[in-house]
Parts: sequence; structure tokens; C-alpha cells
Amino acid sequence: MCCINRGRLAKIIQNDCPGYKLIILGDYKYNKGPFSMLFRIIIPRFFSLLRLIRRNKYDLVLTAHYQANLAAWINRIPNVAFIDDPRKIAFTIDKFSTNELYVPCFKIAIPGTKVFNALKEWAYLSPACFEANEKILIDYNLKPKSYVFIREVDTKTSNYLGQKEDLILGFAHQLKFPEKIILSLEKKQNKSKYPEEWIILEEPVKDILSLIYYSRVVLSSGDSIAREGGLLGVQSIYCGFRDMPANQVLMDKGVLRKINPSEVPNYIERILNRETDEINQDQFREYLYKQWEDINLLINNKIQYYSNKE
Repeated sequence: MCCINRGRLAKIIQNDCPGYKLIILGDYKYNKGPFSMLFRIIIPRFFSLLRLIRRNKYDLVLTAHYQANLAAWINRIPNVAFIDDPRKIAFTIDKFSTNELYVPCFKIAIPGTKVFNALKEWAYLSPACFEANEKILIDYNLKPKSYVFIREVDTKTSNYLGQKEDLILGFAHQLKFPEKIILSLEKKQNKSKYPEEWIILEEPVKDILSLIYYSRVVLSSGDSIAREGGLLGVQSIYCGFRDMPANQVLMDKGVLRKINPSEVPNYIERILNRETDEINQDQFREYLYKQWEDINLLINNKIQYYSNKE
């Protein structure tokens, strides 16, 4: 398994997947802007992937991004990608370099792709894989559905170039509710700037998904946690700038809303005061479980298929 170290990502993966050998290719600590991101992270990572795949001669490369696909294609290794962000340049590379390119169940069909009937986060959030553990709340002196979960991302990544920095910090001091607030903060150097009563997590957290599951509301300036909250049946708010078809899937189901940052405090208050539509968490997740496919089974089938072709 390969990853780039963004924030505490490598430590989180090592914590969550202790049995896997993790290869870290690049570190965002060297990222000071678009120029350094390109020449100190993206390009070196690609050539590292190229050498890694050439040296090990894998039977199959499975990815969620374009660089490993391109490196596999150059090395004539079969590769399959699961992509939920069809941006122009990266997605064009994916389309010509992959043997199979899968996208989620978007409203609009994308030529040259196959569709999996789910979102990729469902691979680990389906009831078949994830069961919330209420015991994690004891560590933070929390009770179920009595707190707001917030995620603030670092915008110095390729995904968030162009997004205003520290979006949630801009209105953090307006978020005054009886409910507690816990914060997953990517830029830990900023933690003293947030309200002192907030609980700031120190990742890796042993069961962060259960913390999300038992929250009353999820707010995120990044789209991944916003989708995770929605898939866990929690009313979720995304206040970032990206318009992703994957987000729209959950917006259409009423569990995720994209809100302008200036409107967030009032909207959270409406949720907490039960002025918005309620979500039956168990029923919603059971509905998805019956409607969507098992992505892990799909991935395993692809591994078996390409392994047997040799």
C-alpha cells in the first residue's frame, strides 16, 4: 500500500491498518505553494511510483488517483482505478492509462468509464464493514448526539488550491451552542486560534468514525469527511468550494448540504433546534445497504480476474 504523507495521514493509516506494509511517497511538509507542490511532491512521487512498479512487477495496480495508473501503464502493468473526482487533466490521464476506470453512480454518464453503484467511502462505511462503538465517547466525556463534529482541512494541497484558507476559523467564534464541539484540525499549529472550549483531536484517533457516527451534525471545509458523515447517516454540511458529483449523490438524498460559510452558524442552529428534516440514521444506512453494491467484493473480483489472466 502506498500513500503520501499529508498532515498525519501516514500515522492514521498505520494505526487503522497495522498489518499492511505502507510505502510513503512524498511529504506535504515540503509544500509551500503550487511550485513546491509540483517539483518537490508531485513529480518526485511519480518517478518513485515508476521505479517501484518497475522493480516489483506487480500483477495489478489498484488506485484512487492518476499517478499510479500512469506509472503502471508505462510499465505495461494492468491497472484499475476508482475515481470520484472527474477533473479534466487528471481524469484524461486516467481514461487513457487504465484498463478499467470506475466512477460512482453519478447522475450523468461519463464516456469511457464503468459505474459502481455506491460511493468509494462505502467500502469501509457499509454496515457490513463498520459498526459504531459508543465506548469511544468516554474518552472525550461525550454523549451520543450531543456534540458537533468539525473538520478543518489544510488548503495547501492539489485538491484545495484556490479555496480560502481556514474557512471555519473565519466564523468559529460564532458557533455558540449548548452542544460540545470537537475539531479535527489538519493544521495543528492553528489550534490556539479556535475557541478554547472546543475539543481538538490529536490524530490518529483510535475510532474517529464512531465519533462522527454519534455526532449530531458534521461540518467540514473538506469534502471527504462531509461525505463520510452523510454515509453514516448524520446531517452533514460542506462549506468548501468544490462542486463534486460525488457530493451531489448525497445532497440528492438529503444528508449533505453545501452551505456558504457565512450561512453555516445559522444553519447548524436550525439543525440543533430541529427546524430541519430529521434523518433516521439506522433506516438511512439500511436503505443504502440494500440499494448499493459491495465495493470490496468488486475489488476482490478484479484482483482475481487479473491474477488469473497470467
